[in-house]
Amino acid sequence: MTIQDKKTQTTSAANTDCTVTKLPTAATSYYTVNKAGRYFDVVLVTPIDGMKPIKTRLYRFTDKDAAIQHGKDTADQLHRPFKMRGVAA
Repeated sequence: MTIQDKKTQTTSAANTDCTVTKLPTAATSYYTVNKAGRYFDVVLVTPIDGMKPIKTRLYRFTDKDAAIQHGKDTADQLHRPFKMRGVAA
């Protein structure tokens, strides 16, 4: 197969009929602090329509104020909201 044949093959493959599906906008994740036993966890929450939200524990602290401050700092750096008790804090 020559180089010209490879170019023609690639071009013909790129000209196939394609449909574009518009995806829904991404869910807005937010950070929060949850109490877990004697610890306080900084959690990333990703809400999903019709399902339980995905909760990802990122950090664990023994001090509540340190957890809240770290959660606020992380949310600010990553341009995400920080919520406490369902309300922006």
